Amino acid sequence: MFSDRPSRWGKSSNCWTLWATRSAPYMMTFASPPAKAGTRWLTIAHTIRYRALSPAHPMRLLLVEDDTLFGAALQKSLLRAGYAVDWIQTATELVGSMRSAEYDCVLLDLNLPGGSGEACLAQIRDRNAGLSVVVITASGGLMDRIRLLELGADDYLVKPVDLDEVNARLRAIMRRVQQAQGGSDVLSHGPLRLQPARRTATWKGQLVPLTNREFWLLETLVRKKNQIMSRERLEETLYGWSDEIESNAVEVYIHHLRRKFDPALIRTVRGLGYQLGAELPTE
Repeated sequence: MFSDRPSRWGKSSNCWTLWATRSAPYMMTFASPPAKAGTRWLTIAHTIRYRALSPAHPMRLLLVEDDTLFGAALQKSLLRAGYAVDWIQTATELVGSMRSAEYDCVLLDLNLPGGSGEACLAQIRDRNAGLSVVVITASGGLMDRIRLLELGADDYLVKPVDLDEVNARLRAIMRRVQQAQGGSDVLSHGPLRLQPARRTATWKGQLVPLTNREFWLLETLVRKKNQIMSRERLEETLYGWSDEIESNAVEVYIHHLRRKFDPALIRTVRGLGYQLGAELPTE
């Protein structure tokens, strides 16, 4: 997908790091240096998409869970609810994942191969004290819950986990984070109103149904209304690590949003990307 030659390789913490020369810094970590193929660089075991260090996104989650069946079901449920979800299965992958992307919340299982969940929680707090962490534990005793909260967890879930409850807890965390940051529950631009916590959009007072990815993309543009968003940055909003990306996916979603709202809502900045247009009259 990217044709630029990497500017350098570096090795730290038993991971190989690739810095690519593009208009914005990109980084990816590997357990071993990938093999070279022409002007492209490929992983030995599997292909991993490059990720921006500071992508624009409404809510990106890191799921740390070694149970394959439970992890797959939880990831699927969260994706359906409208989150971008990256899933790792060992404690040793945590640091590399947090270096390669910016997350809003971590769902952390305590029983992990490669290290304890408590040690992972400490690592998260050392790297990003403000990052929300929801611990998934099999121990629901009072003292266990108190210990987790004292270690720095924002919330906890006791297995077996109800998937609807997970979504409700995440929505509550999103509301608390927005309030702490002085943010509003409603985003607006002219006659457009978005409520991220409820995933609803209205235009001139009328509810407009949107898919999860349409909402994600529109929310990103509203939050970054004074910036031009490149196609690559918008892709980071729409997709997780394991998702396949169609070459014209962003263009398709932009077309859908213009059709559902107004052609002038989103303008194309040739050669650079997309930006919200001038605010339209509310009536």
